[in-house]
Amino acid sequence: MITLYTNAWSSGSTDGDEFVFAWSSDNASFSDLLTVSSTDPANVQSASVPASGTIYIRVRDTDRGQGNRELNTVFVDQLFIRSENGPPPTPPAAPTGLGVSGTTDDSISLSWMHPSSDETGFELERAPAGSGSWAQVATPSGGAESFVDGGLPASTAFDYRLRAVNAGGASAWSNIATGTTDAPPPSAINLSATGRVKRGQHEVKLDWSGANGSSMDVVRDGVIIATTSNNGRYTDKTGNSGSQTYVYQVCESGTSNCSNEVTMVF
Repeated sequence: MITLYTNAWSSGSTDGDEFVFAWSSDNASFSDLLTVSSTDPANVQSASVPASGTIYIRVRDTDRGQGNRELNTVFVDQLFIRSENGPPPTPPAAPTGLGVSGTTDDSISLSWMHPSSDETGFELERAPAGSGSWAQVATPSGGAESFVDGGLPASTAFDYRLRAVNAGGASAWSNIATGTTDAPPPSAINLSATGRVKRGQHEVKLDWSGANGSSMDVVRDGVIIATTSNNGRYTDKTGNSGSQTYVYQVCESGTSNCSNEVTMVF
C-alpha cells in the first residue's frame, strides 16, 4: 500500500479558494488525491495512491479564473510517500466441534469452538439433510460460539457447516452437524356442549375448535361412540331418557390429543 502524507495549510481565502493535491504516474494525466483548505500550520492530511513506481505530485489552486486578483498561498512544511509491503494476511483456522445444542419445533441451536482469535466473522450454511444443497443462512460475528436458526418447519432434518473469515480469506469448512426440529406441540382443543330433550330422549350438541387433522373421535363416558369429520360440531342422539349424566370429550382421531371434559346432566 502506498500513502501520501503532507503537513500543509493555506494562507486563507476570501473567495473560497482551496488547494488540490493530485498524482500522476506519467506527469501528464493527474488524478485528485486530497484538498487543503485549513489555515492551521499543524494540519496533516493523507491519501492512498493506487500506483507504484515513479509518482508525480501536483498542487493547484481551485480558482484560476482570469481576472482574479487575490493572492493565495499554500505552505507545505512536509510531504512524503510511504510504501508498505508486509506479508498478506492469512485466513483463520477452521472452526471445530460444530454440533446441535438444542431443538424446538421451529428452531435448531448450534454451538462450536474457534481455535484462532483472528477471525472477523463466520459463514454458516444449511442444507436439507443429505442433499448437499448448501445455502448461507447467517454470518455470526467474530468470536461467536453459538447461533439459533429459527423459522424452520417442524419434524425436519437439516445439515449445517461453518467456516471462519477475515481479510486473508476463508478457512476450511468445519465438520457437518445434523439436527432435526421437534414435532409440533399438540393443539389445544376447546369443547362445549348443550343438551335438550326431544320426543322424550336426550340429545347433546357438541361444538369444538382448535383441532387439527381431518377426523375426530367423539368420546362419551370414556368410550368412543363415533368418528366424525373435523367440522367443529356433532349431535349425540343418545336414545336415553330420564335422569342421566354424560361426560364428553373429542379427540383427534387415533391420538391422545383430546379436548377438555364437559359434563351434561339431564
